[in-house]
Order: sequence, then structure tokens, then C-alpha cells
Amino acid sequence: IVLGATLFTPLKKMFQALLDRAIYKRSYEYRKTLLSITRDLNRERDLGKLAQSLLEAIANALSLKRLALFLAEEGDRRSFKVLETKGEGAEIAGRVVLDEWLAGALRDRDWLGFIAASESEPARAAMEKLSADGFFHVLPLKVEDKVVGCLAMGKKHDGSYFSREDWELLTTISGPAALALENAALYGRETVRVACESDAEAIREIRKLLG
Repeated sequence: IVLGATLFTPLKKMFQALLDRAIYKRSYEYRKTLLSITRDLNRERDLGKLAQSLLEAIANALSLKRLALFLAEEGDRRSFKVLETKGEGAEIAGRVVLDEWLAGALRDRDWLGFIAASESEPARAAMEKLSADGFFHVLPLKVEDKVVGCLAMGKKHDGSYFSREDWELLTTISGPAALALENAALYGRETVRVACESDAEAIREIRKLLG
């Protein structure tokens, strides 16, 4: 009896895992691929390609209708650049300005969901504004305490909201995704700076030649 009780829980978990893989094989493979992609994100230095790869992987893993990746702009915690969008819905302007409540929540929370945002009127107003654009879930992307961006995501194709398992997956990848996003953004800014300095040097040389 003791041996049976000891083995029952591990066997039950193993059986459940095998059953989940059999029933949800496609979703399982997508999620496995997403985790693999996330581990390799830091190798990508092109911000556009990184955004496309990340959104494609997440959309497939969670079967999402709509999602977007926002990059935080320097000097204004409410201002974000729209890096990439995917799925159904109207186009978003190249830059979005979040309301004060949402900007603070990105810093203080691990995730934000439309259903859970009922604790206050500012929370409801912020999430209702997002839902008007087809977004019902937000994943902050933070490096330590700094918000470098966020993922705004819609419902699944079957119309459902996120489960606890979905949020566990997303919070697992949020750290590596945030670091990759910050590194690519820094690399892009440095590349532009070097190019500008090279152009300035070339102009000075031309002026010297022209006397």
C-alpha cells in the first residue's frame, strides 16, 4: 500500500503528460519550438527579424488571433514604438502612448489579463482601451526592473482567454525575450551611431579635398 501510494503520484503525472502530448501534440510541438527559439533569440541582432520570429512562434504556440510587440522608448515610460504586429485587426500607428495605470502595471506585474483587470476603474478603463484594438493580454518584457517592451496579445482562435499554463509558458520566456530585445535595440542604436560618425568623417575628408 505504501509503495503504491508512493508511486501513484509520479505515475499519474507521467500518464497525464503522455495523454496531453497525444491529444495536444501540435500545440505541444509549437510550445517546445517556442522555448527553443527563445533560447536562441540573443543570437539575433536584427530587431525586425527578432520581432517577426518571436511573434510567429508565440502565435503558433498559443493559436492567437492577434498580437504585437512594443519597444519602450527612452525618456518616457508611457511611450512605445510598435515593432511588429501579426494577425487579424486594424493596423496600429507606429507609436503608442499607454495610460498611466497601464505603464505602472507593466513595471509592477508579471502579466496582465482582461478578465483579471477588475480591481479598479483605471484598470478596467486601460484594459477596455486595449481590447478595442483586439488585445486582451499583456506580457511585460523586463530586464531586472526595467521595462524594455511588452507583448500585447488577443484571444485564441477558439475565442478563449489564456489559461494558467499559457501564462506559465509566457512568463518563462519573458526574461530571455526581454534581454534579446534590449540587446538588439542597443546593437541597432550603436550601428546607427557608428554609421553617422563614418558619414561625418567622410564629409570632413571631402571638405578638406575641396579646400
